[in-house]
Amino acid sequence: MEIKKIDKALCRTLDEEHRLLQAGKLKEQELLEYGYMIEAGEEKIGSFQLHPTDEHSVQLRKLSLFNEATPELLLFIFHEILVFIHTTEVDQVIVSSHTRFLDELLEHYGFEKNDGSKNQAPSTHKSWVYKISNNSNPQE
Repeated sequence: MEIKKIDKALCRTLDEEHRLLQAGKLKEQELLEYGYMIEAGEEKIGSFQLHPTDEHSVQLRKLSLFNEATPELLLFIFHEILVFIHTTEVDQVIVSSHTRFLDELLEHYGFEKNDGSKNQAPSTHKSWVYKISNNSNPQE
C-alpha cells in the first residue's frame, strides 16, 4: 500500500472515477492542499486529509474508502496512515470519532481521549489525540 499526495491530475481522476467533487463531498482546493490518496498497486483504496491545527499538529479528516470498509481494511489503513505520519514533522494527530468501532480502533493504536472537550454538551462526538514520539512508531 502506498500513500501519495493528491495533485491536480489525481484530483481529476478521483472526480471522474468517484464523482467526489461533483457530488459536493469534497472541495478541490482542500484536496490539493491537504489531500492524500491510498493506493494498492493500480487500485485506489481511498483518500484522507491532514488539516493543520497548529504548527506541529494535524487533524485527520474526510477519510473516504472507495470500496466496502471491512474492519480488517480499516485496521490496515490506519496503520499505514500512522506510518506515513511518522515520516512528517507532525507531533500529534487529532481524530474525531462518532462511533464505538472507531473509538476502539483509535484506542488500539494508542490514541488518547482528548480531555479538552469537557466543556462541550454531551454527544456521540469524541476527540482523540495520537502523540508522535520516537518510541511510538507503529512499524514495530
